[in-house]
Amino acid sequence: MSEYQLNPYLPILAALLAETDEHENAYAANLELADALVARGELYAALAVLERALAAAHALQDGERKALVLLRQASICDDWGQWDKAEATLGRAERTAAEGSGTMAAVVHQKGILRQKRGDYDGALELYQKSLAAC
Repeated sequence: MSEYQLNPYLPILAALLAETDEHENAYAANLELADALVARGELYAALAVLERALAAAHALQDGERKALVLLRQASICDDWGQWDKAEATLGRAERTAAEGSGTMAAVVHQKGILRQKRGDYDGALELYQKSLAAC
């Protein structure tokens, strides 16, 4: 679906999300809405929506889902150049993700990207290697 076709559905999706109590649906729908908002460049709104997805993941007691939401939030902070906030958020994701999971590998890889952006190439290389070992 193109962005043009998606835009009219955002208010409808947001309204449906406000009415749902089912955590599984709320989690999935909030992720979809956040993706659409990021595609539109509405990063602040996407972060707010991801907070709702995080709450749904918490209610589901699903650490992997929490880690995935935190990874998305960190990515947005990275895009904004808020590297300290991105790194702190990735630290939360790393504590939440299951050891040896693909999510853990993605979190560690993203931490490597941040290190590289800061000019710490040795630290970045170490994290990239750690992310490969986690796969």
